[in-house]
Amino acid sequence: MNQIKLWAKNKLPADAELHQHTEYLDYWHEAFEEKSQLRILFGGMDPYIEFINLGQVFDNSRLIEDTGINFPEPVHEYIQRCIDHLGNIDIMEGALDP
Repeated sequence: MNQIKLWAKNKLPADAELHQHTEYLDYWHEAFEEKSQLRILFGGMDPYIEFINLGQVFDNSRLIEDTGINFPEPVHEYIQRCIDHLGNIDIMEGALDP
């Protein structure tokens, strides 16, 4: 992640491993009109990435037992139901106001 952030700031060292993955760099260059948009996106993602790296696992078994609510829908089924709406989501807006 650090190398991507450096690349977006035009500060990635010439010997960085990321330079070997030109298909990704080409994609990001094409997907984002300006590298500043990529930096904004990463800024919005930072709090979530920090949380992910805490290594905590949420166990909802007690919540389900205490409340009687059903198990959550599997993510692959949820995504299938929501896929049509994903095109309407402005990720830049979400990054600026997470």
